[in-house]
Amino acid sequence: MDSKLSDFYQELYGRPLAEPRDEEDVKNILNCIRTKHGFFDDEDQNQLQKTNTLFQKKMVMVMSESRTYLAKLTTTISKQLYDDPFRFFFELIQNADDAKYEDNIVPEMTFTVLPRELLVDINEKGFALADVISICATGESSKKLDGGSTGEKGFGFKAVFGIADRVHVQSGLWSFRFEHQRRDDGMGMITPIWEQPKHLPHHIGTRFRLRYTTSEPDSFDTLPHIWTQLETQHPSLLFALRKLRKICIDFRDVEGRNQNICFEKKLSADRTHTTIGSSVSGESRAHFYRTFTHTIKDMPSQEDRPNHTSTIEIGFPISALTNGSPEIGENGQFIFAFLPITRMPQLPFLIQADFILVGSRQSVMVNPWNRRLRDEIAHLFVLAVKELVLEALSDSSNQNKLHWAIETIRDKNPKAFVPMIQYHWPEEYGGVCHDNSRIKQALVRCKVLCEHNRQEELGKTWFPNHQIVETARKYGVEKTLPILALPGRLGDSLISQWSCLTDLGVRWAVDLSFYRETVVLVSTSGESPALSTKDLGQLYKDMGDRATIEDQESLRNEFEGNGLVWDSDSKKWRTLNDCVWKSRIPLRCKFVLTSKYDEDAISGLFHVHLKVDDVTAGTLVDELLHLKQVPLSENRNIMLDRVVAIYSYLEDMVQTAKDKKSLRENALIYDSTSGNWLKPSDCIWHTSIAVGNHVAIAAMYSKLKEFFVTVLRINTITDVFMMKQLAAAAAKPSKTTEEIKGLMLSTSEMLKANSKGSDFAESIDTLTRSKYLPCKSLSGTDVFYSMGDDFFVVDNQCYAEIFRGKLIILDFAYEQLVSLHELFRILRLDDRYLTRHVYRETSVETSVIDNILTSHSLFSNGNKEMYDELVAVSVHTSADMSAKLVVNQGDGAVKVERGGPSLTVNRSEAGLLITLPSAKVERKQAMRSLLPGDLSDLLDIFDSRGEKQIYRILNELESGTDEILLDENISRVSWLPETSRPAPPPEVEIQTPPLQRSPVGPSPDSAYGSAEDRPRHALSSWGITGSTSIGHTGDLHPPPPSPYTGLPERLDHEVEAPDYWKVLNHVQRQAMSAGSSLVDISTPTTEDLINNFAALSLSNTRFDLADHTDLFGRNEWLSKFLIGAAGELFVG
Repeated sequence: MDSKLSDFYQELYGRPLAEPRDEEDVKNILNCIRTKHGFFDDEDQNQLQKTNTLFQKKMVMVMSESRTYLAKLTTTISKQLYDDPFRFFFELIQNADDAKYEDNIVPEMTFTVLPRELLVDINEKGFALADVISICATGESSKKLDGGSTGEKGFGFKAVFGIADRVHVQSGLWSFRFEHQRRDDGMGMITPIWEQPKHLPHHIGTRFRLRYTTSEPDSFDTLPHIWTQLETQHPSLLFALRKLRKICIDFRDVEGRNQNICFEKKLSADRTHTTIGSSVSGESRAHFYRTFTHTIKDMPSQEDRPNHTSTIEIGFPISALTNGSPEIGENGQFIFAFLPITRMPQLPFLIQADFILVGSRQSVMVNPWNRRLRDEIAHLFVLAVKELVLEALSDSSNQNKLHWAIETIRDKNPKAFVPMIQYHWPEEYGGVCHDNSRIKQALVRCKVLCEHNRQEELGKTWFPNHQIVETARKYGVEKTLPILALPGRLGDSLISQWSCLTDLGVRWAVDLSFYRETVVLVSTSGESPALSTKDLGQLYKDMGDRATIEDQESLRNEFEGNGLVWDSDSKKWRTLNDCVWKSRIPLRCKFVLTSKYDEDAISGLFHVHLKVDDVTAGTLVDELLHLKQVPLSENRNIMLDRVVAIYSYLEDMVQTAKDKKSLRENALIYDSTSGNWLKPSDCIWHTSIAVGNHVAIAAMYSKLKEFFVTVLRINTITDVFMMKQLAAAAAKPSKTTEEIKGLMLSTSEMLKANSKGSDFAESIDTLTRSKYLPCKSLSGTDVFYSMGDDFFVVDNQCYAEIFRGKLIILDFAYEQLVSLHELFRILRLDDRYLTRHVYRETSVETSVIDNILTSHSLFSNGNKEMYDELVAVSVHTSADMSAKLVVNQGDGAVKVERGGPSLTVNRSEAGLLITLPSAKVERKQAMRSLLPGDLSDLLDIFDSRGEKQIYRILNELESGTDEILLDENISRVSWLPETSRPAPPPEVEIQTPPLQRSPVGPSPDSAYGSAEDRPRHALSSWGITGSTSIGHTGDLHPPPPSPYTGLPERLDHEVEAPDYWKVLNHVQRQAMSAGSSLVDISTPTTEDLINNFAALSLSNTRFDLADHTDLFGRNEWLSKFLIGAAGELFVG
């Protein structure tokens, strides 16, 4: 005990320094230790403040010098001990092994690993005063320097600061802590600070609480390393400890670790066997050691080893306590100086000795003491071997097992093992094996050294005679075949000299078993063999030549279970199931034997004994499966060629229901377009039509229709099939517009003009009940409608644009309607065409009558009703006209503003009123594009042919009415005389000046108005006969003979055609209002008019005058005249 500390305590408290009786004593002792280390408490500081300044400075200097001196010592210790942070673990175990324990308990120690701190619990009696003084000092120990102590408590305890910056010690009445950072002066490691004690479990005598250091740069790297080392401790940790019998390491939520590791040591009564049990998270295992101990009595003198005796111990790991055989670990064993020092891979047994170590305990010092221990350990090993005397061949405790000493010779000196067996075989071992078959089998299973420097079971080796060695070299297996290693030159041995080997099953003849093992060895690596295909064929021939009927089953099992057939194309070893004998096409999943090997060489083994057949339908199905599962690098056309060849092959050989079923149920049809594999149910036999998810394959496999349609039962496309597919898709709860559109187009394509709805009654019934028609909603989204819903079919692209977003329209392009017409007809949807539902609605704000455009009656048939209305018709023009297109949908009407030509025809009690646009261009367009249709409606003509005929009458100016009636195959009636429109006057060239307006009053033709108002044919009353043409120079030319048929020369107007002439007179009066244009120099000639009109194409029955500006030149009145006259004549 520290005498100075004791005297100081007695002088301070008036009693000797002794074990504390209570908490107050603990505080007083700790305060004295702190004062000795140069630290004042608060009361001392207060007292010091009462002295003069000089004394205070002296005291501070003295205390500072004391701390500085001690800090140098602690820093030196720290540098020596903390290079390995994990050293604290062994130092604490050392202290626990030196602690005092009650007699009735098993000494144990527990490390509880937490994320922020480490708890170390020991069930010892507790700290004594000397222990506290020791760990609060440097270089002092409470333990005697003898063989009864594991270490020095006062020196190694500082190692805890390698991982902690705050350490709380609680043991009995003692409760204090140390605080130290590595950059501090070190005084914190030995200066205790009292701390309020915490409750401890009743069986815990001492607890260390280590708070991990987190302020150091490497702290977060160090801690995982510490935890890993704790987790990987070996159970032999307890082997050399004197007192501790149990160590536990308990991880609680540390980086995902939650496990408990426990080691517990037990000694046999004679202390010759040690058992260390290990338990890791409930999984237990026992480790057994056969121990030998020796005490050395004349050890060299050593300053820190006052005694001249020392005990050493070695331990052999064994498999069991009783007759256990040695266990040689790959990582070697530990050397102990009570605690593990190092692990040596080449060391097969444990060594414990009281070595003198360096301060870090990581290596052994070189000195006489340690050298003597080394020599005595070698001597102890020899003594152990002598004690393990060689006994009989069998184990005394188990007559069916080889003695472990025999096994040791086999393992440690394998070259001597077989000669030893042969040496003892004639007189001893042979008889034992004869009487005990189990011992013989144990020898047969013994692993012995072979020429390839590996060990194999004796009964599986080959004797090294000349024939074995040479044949092995021929097939390249001399380095892998287990040829027994015997003394002498390889190949010179004679089996007759080794009787034990023939009795123990060593093989020596080149027979079928030799070749079977050879082919296995050649193929074992899985790599390309060194042998050529020809040499492999010879190997297979050697096997076939030696095989018998009795060998066939085992050979087949061997070849089926192992890849023993080399396929040089795919560069792999094939099993028998991967092979076929012959095939007319190359295969990938199977190896065609005769494509690479000589048929005569291998037929004995493969065709005769192994029964390998030619390619079958099942083989070809497997080939398709292989091509499907293992994509090739080849392009799709090459893949298509491969499968076509397979399908053609299959067409000739598919016979059984099983083969057909396999083809029908698996996706074995290659689609070269997508690269996918399809089931027959996914395909359709057609060149182009794709039905839903069905793929048309006829174009890909045009020459294999019989195979696909008859064998695979792929559906062909018919109108009935397509209607069923459409109905099935329509009835599905989930479908896409693209799917339905494609089906509708494909279905309609298959329908014929004579297809009847009764042929598809069931499908139509399903379609009627389903919402499947793809439409565009008013917002533009896709929606499915049923056939009974309100929607329209676009048959006019212009209308489609106008009513987009205003009507529910079937979502098909205008160009697709032709393809869909037959389907619409069958489904009775042809009444949904949009043009059938569009009509014009024209409104007129104001209008004025136009006398020029108002016609008069010229002729009428017997039915006067329409005639009377035409007679009374009024034609107005208006600049305030607006037109709308109207479609009735549901209960309302959809109206859209529409530009372009417009007119109104109002029929009321007051008569017939036609209103046209006042603008010339718009009026032309209305009269050309709208008038024929409106006249048809007015005349109750619903046949489109009638509208075309009216259009011809209005526009084909060069044709007479009779000619049009003849062209249109319209029968004449008795009351209609043969008439024609007045022929245009032929152009004449007149040398007289241009016509001048007469200053005289009204002529006899005054009914026409002034001369400038007259139409061209009315100029005859002015002295011009026939048609007059005014050229661009203004000259008048005499007319040529008329090419048209004129009216009869003599005609009784009132009798033969009274109304006809009235109509003509009415039209004439209309034309007269524009007669002034006849004198216009730019007026075209009659020939010009004829040529321009003849060049007009009538393929389109509707045209706009604005698109044909050269048809009538600038004679606006002429177009009005011709159209009006034709209409009047048609009515007549």
